[in-house]
Amino acid sequence: MSDETENEREYKAFAKRLDDSSFGVFIVAAWFHKNKRTVRIPPTHIRPFHEKAEKHADNGDLFVEDKDGVESLIEVKHLSRNFTSIEDWPFKDMIVSNAGSVERRRGQVKSYIMLSKDANHIAILMCDTMDQWWKEKRFAHNTQREEHYYVCDPALCKFISIEGKK
Repeated sequence: MSDETENEREYKAFAKRLDDSSFGVFIVAAWFHKNKRTVRIPPTHIRPFHEKAEKHADNGDLFVEDKDGVESLIEVKHLSRNFTSIEDWPFKDMIVSNAGSVERRRGQVKSYIMLSKDANHIAILMCDTMDQWWKEKRFAHNTQREEHYYVCDPALCKFISIEGKK
């Protein structure tokens, strides 16, 4: 098997994950909208296969205005497991995001929102808790390789039911 064939397979898998992530972003955006917040969702652009990824970094998942009209960047992670609160959080800790992504956006992202698989609950992690996060190397099931992530204690999150509120 040639390198290009492997690269093409990785590219197609990445493009599918990116496309699939829109569902979670729109669920969270709808929840903010129902709570009388103005929301802006930047378009998703998938880079052409032969172009460098660095030229096509995304602009973030969604922007939400506060009561004073100031926009904040929110990153959304739609998880593969259900949860309702910290009591049934399905992992020993919480993966915030890929370390490179967190470091690239340091000071820009206000919060990370983890959406349960069934899209009925969210865990909101504010970035002002970043001094309590740590970096770990873990196996990423979606890419089938080890990657560096920022990780934290899920007790740093606020858990909210959005069932019927989106």
